[in-house]
Amino acid sequence: VSALTGATFFVFAAFALGVFGLYLPDLSMRQAARRRQESFRTEMAFTLDRLAMMLGAGDGPEQAIRRIAGRGGGLFVIKLREVVDDLNSGRRMLVEALQAVEDEFPIEEYRAFADSIALSIEQGAPLVTTLGDMSSSLQSDIENELLGKGLRTATPMVLGMGIALLNIFILIGAPLAWLWLSSP
Repeated sequence: VSALTGATFFVFAAFALGVFGLYLPDLSMRQAARRRQESFRTEMAFTLDRLAMMLGAGDGPEQAIRRIAGRGGGLFVIKLREVVDDLNSGRRMLVEALQAVEDEFPIEEYRAFADSIALSIEQGAPLVTTLGDMSSSLQSDIENELLGKGLRTATPMVLGMGIALLNIFILIGAPLAWLWLSSP
């Protein structure tokens, strides 16, 4: 098109579209991975809270994980189902099953979860407080991230609304001012 019309605009447009097409899939993939990790962290924070409540009510770690994994859920519950499958098959004990999932699913929050359960079982520490503290920490991190996102979007939203209101005042006020100034 550029050779036929003599316009160099099309050369630059083709180059820009090529660069855009080169980087768009990577950007889209990174955003999808970030959203999935945020979803995992959110689900994990509240599932850990439920696990801590079940442990506080007298369930053992394996029994509590089995009860949580038996219900619907997202990616964290799916990973807990994999742990339960290993426990049911008798191939692994709880800590080994958690670490097997950790090896194929290297997310920092899950690693901390598996390590805290292993450490609590090894030391004989109460798992209720460990999971409760981990849940509270994750929930406060998520809350702080949401508040940060809200604060980052508040200024542009307020400015946008201010500009829109200014335009409305101009559109309504200009004819009124014209009528008021032109009347005898």
